[in-house]
Amino acid sequence: PHVVVDGTAHVEPEQQPLLPHLVMPAHHDVRAEDVGRVAAEQYLGRELGGDVEVSLPGRLDFSGDDVFAGAHNPAGVNWLIAQLPRDDYVVCAAILADKDAPAMLELLARAGRRFVATQTETERTLRADELAQLAREFFSDVESVPDATKALDHARQLAGAGGAVLVTGSLYLLRDLFGRLEPVR
Repeated sequence: PHVVVDGTAHVEPEQQPLLPHLVMPAHHDVRAEDVGRVAAEQYLGRELGGDVEVSLPGRLDFSGDDVFAGAHNPAGVNWLIAQLPRDDYVVCAAILADKDAPAMLELLARAGRRFVATQTETERTLRADELAQLAREFFSDVESVPDATKALDHARQLAGAGGAVLVTGSLYLLRDLFGRLEPVR
């Protein structure tokens, strides 16, 4: 509900309905990292004291060489790619149907040449075979495994010893996997 430019969140008047508890003048700049604090202060009607460290599972979690990241739009994928320590991942991803899948896939191709398409347990998901078809334009090796747990197992098998898997594309995917896997932290 905000646009981040150079670390500043610009809350425009047309975005105000999306932030019902964040009451600001017609145009107000808030540093991106402070949007949550400002919203909480507005909601509570008081200033918050002290600093709180918040960790959101799935934003960027490393488990050995594997990476779990809920990047679910092109901007998130672009940020994610810049954080990765390597470029030879087997990418295991699910993407929701209302997202810009081609743009996300084009960016994800910078993380590796192999892609395992899967899907989430939500009706908004692109089916694994549809995602695989889109991915063939950007990846040299594409496979479709609808069950997310089996897709991750298959991606790990493809990565082999010394390889790594990048699981991304949807926070729903991470939710589906985290419920069945040991914690990745």
